Amino acid sequence: MAVSYLTLFLVITSLTLMINSKEVTNDALVEEATPLPESFHRVGDFLIGGLFDIHFFQVGTDGPINPLSLQWMYAMVFAIEDINNRTDLLPNVTLGFDIHDTRGDANIAVSNSLDFITTDTECDSSLPDPTRSSAIAVIGPRTNNAAVDTANFFNLFKVPQVSYAATSSILSQAQYEYFLRTVSSVENQIDALLSVIMHHNWTTVILLYTDDFAFGRDTRQIFTEKSIELEICIALARQFRIDSTPDELSDIGREIKKFENIRVIVAIAEESPMLVLLSQFKRDRLYGYVWLGTDSWTVSTQLINPDYYPVVKGMLAIVPHTEQDDDFHEYIHDVRVQKSGLRVEDPFLAEYWEKQLNCTFAMTSGLADVRQCDNEEELPSSDPFFEYVPVGSIFDAVETIALALHDILNCTSTYCSKEYTTSESHLLLKAMNRSSFRGHSGNVIAFTTYGDLATSSWYDIKNLIPSYQNATFNGQWTTVSEWKHEELAMFAPTIWSTIDEVGRTDEAPRSFCSSQCSPGERLTNQDTNSCCWNCTKCGGNSYSQTENSDECTQCANNQSANAPKTGCDDFTNYFLEINSLTGILVVVSAIIGLVISLIIFFILIVKKVNGSFSRYGEAIFIASLSCFLTPLLCFIRPTTWSCSLVAIIQPLPVTILLTLLMIASYSMYDTRKNMTGKTFLWLGVTIALQMVIVTIWIVTGGPEPQETIVRPEGLVYVKCASSGELPGYFMVLVYQIILDIAGTVFSYSLRMDKANFYEGKFIFSTFVVHVMFWSAVSVTYLILPPDKHARTVLLSQCLTVSGYIFVSSLFVPKLYALKYKPQMLRQCTLSRQRQQWKFKRKHVKSRKVSNRRNIYLRGCRQVIRTLKTETLFIGSNIRSLTESFHRRYEQRFWTEVLTFSRLYDLKIDIMVKSPNIGGTQL
Repeated sequence: MAVSYLTLFLVITSLTLMINSKEVTNDALVEEATPLPESFHRVGDFLIGGLFDIHFFQVGTDGPINPLSLQWMYAMVFAIEDINNRTDLLPNVTLGFDIHDTRGDANIAVSNSLDFITTDTECDSSLPDPTRSSAIAVIGPRTNNAAVDTANFFNLFKVPQVSYAATSSILSQAQYEYFLRTVSSVENQIDALLSVIMHHNWTTVILLYTDDFAFGRDTRQIFTEKSIELEICIALARQFRIDSTPDELSDIGREIKKFENIRVIVAIAEESPMLVLLSQFKRDRLYGYVWLGTDSWTVSTQLINPDYYPVVKGMLAIVPHTEQDDDFHEYIHDVRVQKSGLRVEDPFLAEYWEKQLNCTFAMTSGLADVRQCDNEEELPSSDPFFEYVPVGSIFDAVETIALALHDILNCTSTYCSKEYTTSESHLLLKAMNRSSFRGHSGNVIAFTTYGDLATSSWYDIKNLIPSYQNATFNGQWTTVSEWKHEELAMFAPTIWSTIDEVGRTDEAPRSFCSSQCSPGERLTNQDTNSCCWNCTKCGGNSYSQTENSDECTQCANNQSANAPKTGCDDFTNYFLEINSLTGILVVVSAIIGLVISLIIFFILIVKKVNGSFSRYGEAIFIASLSCFLTPLLCFIRPTTWSCSLVAIIQPLPVTILLTLLMIASYSMYDTRKNMTGKTFLWLGVTIALQMVIVTIWIVTGGPEPQETIVRPEGLVYVKCASSGELPGYFMVLVYQIILDIAGTVFSYSLRMDKANFYEGKFIFSTFVVHVMFWSAVSVTYLILPPDKHARTVLLSQCLTVSGYIFVSSLFVPKLYALKYKPQMLRQCTLSRQRQQWKFKRKHVKSRKVSNRRNIYLRGCRQVIRTLKTETLFIGSNIRSLTESFHRRYEQRFWTEVLTFSRLYDLKIDIMVKSPNIGGTQL
């Protein structure tokens, strides 16, 4: 049966070795290793196996003795000897041990584990020594990869295993039924480590981890996930191996140096590969960083060595809390190499002793300059073997096995049955799982179903600070805080590292990839790394109000980002104000036109000067004045109602003027037609048509308040405009042009009429100039940009200019005639009187008007009779009367006579001959 077990085991071991050759180490580099030394063995009633990586792991060669592991090995020996000396635990039972060296190699650990399996004498001689008893349980190994591989092995052969240092979360799985450990899982260490990072406000770190399946990659995943939850950024994550070349390790150092502001490095690795990395960083002078790490390497006694200390000085180590055992430290100071003849009991201590004291225990060393060790020598007190390291977990592992054995042996205070075989290992495992006692860490040691500690974790945070001994620079560990019950308690200042090799500072360094981006800036990631960024000023019309903003927010259209880009300022609404330069121009031009018009009208009214359109003089006067008043409507604050009101009122004066001039032109064109009675009808029609056009404009998209943003000026120009503004404007313009054309047609035939100082010509020219002017205005309107108030000012000024056109074309010529040709205006006046009399005779029906007409006619008849008498008298005395009239009244008399004769349709058959006027029939 044993042979079949071993055959099966050899197959599994072969598979394990192949896996480990890929996952753990590069076995191609491991040539023929030096034969392993004999184990440290001591007989007893029950044997406990031990696996310690007593030698450092080195690729292709034997590593030196690790004083830390050597001390841990003696901690196991000390705990077993202590139990053998106790009377309350396992009385009359002696525990023995069989300790093997794993050299930090999982393959060697599995190979040496064969010695702990039960064998018989029939087995092949190449298998483990059949004279040795099998181990009831095994303590160790230390490294996680070796622990996982040996756990698979011991689980197959049902050998209980207790690890004192393996923390991999993989070992918490149910498949490792026979595996227990007296240290907490690495997840708890990561929690403590992150608490330290959060306490010091380190937002960004660098992560280095070993490329192994059982610890490095698995723990890295745990750290990454928890860091994301706490918003701690990992700027750089790099893996390395025990067999990494110096160039590969230097490349990692060069990458670290690229991040100038990141001063914290988290390392997840076993001791051997970590020391290789630190050694290379020492050669590359990678100083000035704060190192954080798990106890898998931070408990190493080599860190205080000057070969490593310059790199890791000021570091913080997360180590399980343990109470210092003074008895144990006295014990290791008294340890000596025990010899039995030519054989030493502990080959590992003997090797270390020889190395440190430069002597040999061999009877013939073959070296003349090497003296014999006589055990009278003592290791110096500063030797790393005596350095304080946490060994409480080893004491707890030994006591766990002893208590379980005490239980299944039915021990009393004086006696144990000693009836136990390895086939009852499941009973021992159950008893171990039931264990509960106060361990050397101060916590109660109890186990979960999966072999983890059931109690909360307790870690000490130790600081590696400078120490000077005999003018020799060295390092010293000091506990500065502790993590207990998931809370961090700081009770001592931390001494941090600096760039120089010997300086120190109490100020915690900052660790960040990039400076905090201030409000007004946004983060721009460097490459694909989300932890490192550049601070970019918010561009354009955007802003940010928080630190480290991922993006900038755009301001509204009517807002502008302030100079620091931390907010938005509202643009100033700019209306066409009367006190602005443009407004003053509009107002002054309107006032000047208004004053000039009032002066002209006043003169014409006082002088009683009128033209053929004088019957419409009041309406033309008011409309002309309105052309100077309606432009001022552009200063009304734009609203929906005010924009519509301006659209209705502003074109009205021009329409009224054109209508009145068109009616006057038609009246002058056809003197038989008197349009006076139909004036209001025609005005109503033209105004109604314009109202229809404007209404259609407003309904289909009339003018509304519109904001035009001019960012360089920081202004919002508010005006009346809309999508329907352009079509509406042209409809009104076309309508007014039609009126202009009609008036031009009616006044065309009057352009050469000399009556009333060519009044018809000026009416015609008014229409022509008006059409040409507004045609030019329409083109200019299209050329002008729609922003600001350019178009609004243009239309307002053009209305004013229209007023100037009407006044200058219609009334200014009358001032000229009044000054230089008054007789022309007199003829106009007489003609107007005649028309008025005809109008009164035809249309006035009232009694009062009729009586006045009769009285006036009687007076006229009396005048006629008087004229007849005078005419007869003139006929008899023609020469004297002619000479008299010729001298004084001749011209005026005949003019009056002719006027009155035409006015009253009189016919006088008297021929008067005069040398000046010729003959005139009266």
